[in-house]
Amino acid sequence: MFNPIAPNLTSRNYSTLYIGDLEEQITEEMLYSVFIKFGPIFSLRVMKDFQTKKSRGFGFVSYYNLQDAKTAKLQANHIAILKRPIRITWKKQIKDMSAENNIFVKNISRNVTEKDFEQIFSQFGSVFSSKISYDENSVTRGYGYVQFDEKESTDKCLENKVNLVLDG
Repeated sequence: MFNPIAPNLTSRNYSTLYIGDLEEQITEEMLYSVFIKFGPIFSLRVMKDFQTKKSRGFGFVSYYNLQDAKTAKLQANHIAILKRPIRITWKKQIKDMSAENNIFVKNISRNVTEKDFEQIFSQFGSVFSSKISYDENSVTRGYGYVQFDEKESTDKCLENKVNLVLDG
């Protein structure tokens, strides 16, 4: 585990972000250079396959300070590292996630960015995660996913039938 700052072993108030959609070439040092801008990092790790040692496409960044983690999530979510935008959510246990809060979205215009996509859906409530699917050439496949924090937000969104065709 990449730990650029010696941990304060008495500190337990750090906050952990999940960093997804990482390209295979992204290293811990590259992530560190992006996320250190937001505050002191407790730990940082790119998850790798046990046998091949290749990146699994995600990692975690833990900050000592909750506000630093919030700022990093707000400012770095959907920025591109290398070619592809990254996706940032709060680290969450699978048992704490509900399938009821997920929406599959199709017919997404090529002009809609990851940031636009999340903003459109945030009008209905707090978005835990959003993602547009891309092919190996970083061209949108025209569909994506949204996961809300609350079922009420999911229901509100489904009632309103969002139109994502922004280019006519």
